[in-house]
Amino acid sequence: MTTVTKKKTITMEEFLKYEMATKPADEIKDITFPNPILIGGCGSSGTTLLKTMLDSHKNIACGQEIALFDRPRLYRMELDELYRMFTTQKFDEINKEQIFPLFTKFGSNFGLFIPNSGKQYHNFSTIKAIFEKAENLKHFLDLFFSNWAEAQGKKRWAEKTPNNVFCIEEILSLFPDARFVHVIRDGRDVALSLHEGRDFGIPAAIFRWLSAVEAGIRFRGNPRYYELKYEDLILDTENCLRKLVDFLEEEYDPEMLNYTERGKDNPLNYGSTPIYSNKVGKWKKDGIDPAILRAFDLTLTDMLKKVGYEV
Repeated sequence: MTTVTKKKTITMEEFLKYEMATKPADEIKDITFPNPILIGGCGSSGTTLLKTMLDSHKNIACGQEIALFDRPRLYRMELDELYRMFTTQKFDEINKEQIFPLFTKFGSNFGLFIPNSGKQYHNFSTIKAIFEKAENLKHFLDLFFSNWAEAQGKKRWAEKTPNNVFCIEEILSLFPDARFVHVIRDGRDVALSLHEGRDFGIPAAIFRWLSAVEAGIRFRGNPRYYELKYEDLILDTENCLRKLVDFLEEEYDPEMLNYTERGKDNPLNYGSTPIYSNKVGKWKKDGIDPAILRAFDLTLTDMLKKVGYEV
């Protein structure tokens, strides 16, 4: 797992320097790479770790979290509506219906086509050029991510936003060749992480996990849906990644185990340190409030059993 050290406070300037370090496309080409990969799951479940590992694969470009595919309204939009929002930088319409809206100190539209700001892929002029070349919404998204992937020297794109898990049906419908990877972690550990690290109350943390897991497991049996356990990624990393890339129909690339090279300059420390196992089974350790453990027993037991955890 990523480091347990408290993250340092950073300035907006430091953050943007990191976020803009990846290479944007020099020119927009009419390319649409097949078989995109979308990643989701409850926050604090290891989606960022997996994203960094996949981005280290020779064929896969998995960029910064864009918080776009988790917006149900997106899938009913015409391209000109999205373009109007982009040019005015007013996104209220697309934010409607979003489950668990994202609010951060960098703004509520964190990553949604905000040029020269955090989480960007392209600059303003290249995004505008993509809109002008695109025939429809899907074509726009294909061009957007494919051109960025090519600029990284890759031929397949992936995107990780945890809340993608709430729009699996829409994602798989829009991209008939896409694969969806649902990262699941023990809900007791997730709830503690959200409570201690992200200021969630325990009831809210429990609800967040239950909602995300339920949204994902509804797609069990779909050949384009894959569940990956955080604990397997931590405790049996290579075998877990081999199974995943087999599902993705990619060759195993040992560089995925060297993922820290991708994250070493990240001021937020995401993906910057080797895997640690000390957060697996944290709920079992001494010092956890008995009232919290009782709440877990009363609310999480059925779902934990459904996804293969001992209770």
